[in-house]
Amino acid sequence: MRWLLLLATGCGDAEKETGGAVDCASLTPGECASDDSCTTIEGYPTEETADGVCADYSASGMDLGCMSSDDACDAAMSFGYDPANPGDVYSFGGCVPAGWEQWSDNWAECP
Repeated sequence: MRWLLLLATGCGDAEKETGGAVDCASLTPGECASDDSCTTIEGYPTEETADGVCADYSASGMDLGCMSSDDACDAAMSFGYDPANPGDVYSFGGCVPAGWEQWSDNWAECP
């Protein structure tokens, strides 16, 4: 089972060629990073432990989703998963990528 911590990071700037606002949630992470109106949601690996999950903040992160730069995330750390891959649970910093499901369990920072 793979575990990742998700945090909102980065930015980009562009509107669709039609001149309308960009739907950041529909962009790939690569498209998101090149649009100043959007912010990527970055994930970090975590490990399953006997007590739940521990988040490994020292590992390299990867971009996993996109959201509007105008949206705010709360400070609570929680977990979610992509329904297409329910065995891969991710931890995020208050924002869940569009279409993902909430998942909860105990977690701590890995030693």
